[in-house]
Amino acid sequence: MRPDPAVNLGRCAMKLLDVVATLEDIPAAQLARGQVGTIVDELNEDVVLVEFADLSGVAYAIAPLPVRKLIELRHTPAMAAWISAQTKREAG
Repeated sequence: MRPDPAVNLGRCAMKLLDVVATLEDIPAAQLARGQVGTIVDELNEDVVLVEFADLSGVAYAIAPLPVRKLIELRHTPAMAAWISAQTKREAG
């Protein structure tokens, strides 16, 4: 398996340009739980800069957020499912 060329952010598996959602309300940034944004910068190993935009692409918030308050959204099957299928193919 080839390593992911993207840079991992600190101890988390999130990468620059990953799509994330807030896990809780963040009143200081006027963000509600579940709002979706994109990681645009790593400020340190525990904090990333996230841009939140409307459906037209207009940014309505850019906030430094702790990675513990975010969840990565995935649009493709989880890697574990891919590895399992690959292992079955190789064995069979």
